[in-house]
Amino acid sequence: MTLITADYFRFYRKKLGFSNQQATKHFFAAKDIVPTVDFQYIELLNNRLVQLVKRIDNLVHCSIRLNNINSFCDENIFEVFQQLRANNIIQKLNNQGRRPEQVYF
Repeated sequence: MTLITADYFRFYRKKLGFSNQQATKHFFAAKDIVPTVDFQYIELLNNRLVQLVKRIDNLVHCSIRLNNINSFCDENIFEVFQQLRANNIIQKLNNQGRRPEQVYF
């Protein structure tokens, strides 16, 4: 009967090309692969935000409606998105494993 020992696991990791247990775990869990941000999906989400803002604006009393809804959306949705994208901030967004696109939305 052969026992699997800590030395066996070290040998196994070394054969795989890893010097420590953490690196091996990251490799097998594919933690070193960072998914790319789907900017087409974000474009759809931005368009949905515009739809939401416009529908809500139609519901509120006329005294507090936006004077120029398109300008508001340009400044507060599309320009903010462009700044986040230009500064590579979207890729850094995360929240308990959620994709950056969902955290952005």
